[in-house]
Amino acid sequence: MNTPTPDEIAGMAWWNSLAEQDRIRWMGRAGDTGRAADAWAVYKRDSLSGGDMSEKSNVGAAALPPAMGAPVYEPSSGQVGEEASNSLWEEVMRRRAERPVIEAKGREALGRLIKVAQRDTGQSRKVAAFLLGCYNGTRFPFDLTDFRGLDFSLFEDCMTVLRMDYQPSQEVHCYFKNGGALFERLATDHGLKDVYRLQGELDDLRNKFGPG
Repeated sequence: MNTPTPDEIAGMAWWNSLAEQDRIRWMGRAGDTGRAADAWAVYKRDSLSGGDMSEKSNVGAAALPPAMGAPVYEPSSGQVGEEASNSLWEEVMRRRAERPVIEAKGREALGRLIKVAQRDTGQSRKVAAFLLGCYNGTRFPFDLTDFRGLDFSLFEDCMTVLRMDYQPSQEVHCYFKNGGALFERLATDHGLKDVYRLQGELDDLRNKFGPG
């Protein structure tokens, strides 16, 4: 007896999670072949192409959370849709499996970076600026060339945090108690300007003294 592949296991779990009416509908879309694997292939194709995702009864069991959603797939003419869908689906499942490791390494790197950012060294301000860019890049824009002034280990920690924050389970400040206040204090301690606040102050001056 052959050992089921990860995709076959996922397909069986999906099929078993469906209500009877959903099984009938997906099987119908697969041509009423009587093979759950065919219905699973249709579901994967539609999931990856932004097609029929209207079923609600099995969304929690089969769909990925928004942060882990699959890329939009639009097959070009002549391309074998099922083969491409399977490839994309395998990529999604691989990334989903890797996520716990990425999260764990990201947390560790974030913990090291916050300690550096709270110090008063030549690199602390750059690390603080990076963390604030992750926290709110609109208010605290980060100059990417500042990476060049970091030790290699700090740069690698920044990349590890970015990898975690690429598909975040929560915002970076939420990993700390009173994280919002902690990150705002980094900006104050290092004199990093909030561009929103500066714009507000400039608008106040213009209103007070006029455009001239």
